[in-house]
Amino acid sequence: MKEVALQAGVPPSTYKEWEYGRAIQGEPYQSLANVLGLPLTELLNGTKDDPKTAADRFKKAMKLLRDVERDLQSLFGSD
Repeated sequence: MKEVALQAGVPPSTYKEWEYGRAIQGEPYQSLANVLGLPLTELLNGTKDDPKTAADRFKKAMKLLRDVERDLQSLFGSD
């Protein structure tokens, strides 16, 4: 516990409070995730990201962006 706290840059008492469910004050999330060897999303929501799901979300977002770009070009003309 002390080692993780030191690596995260917080006092051991603060880290102990986190383990007991107290809210994390400030923004040490990325540092703590790095120390624990976890992706930030897993630290924050307790679930692992499924690479396939993330890739699917990315593809959908890119399609939406292309659709918006096409709509804007039809409204304002292309440059």
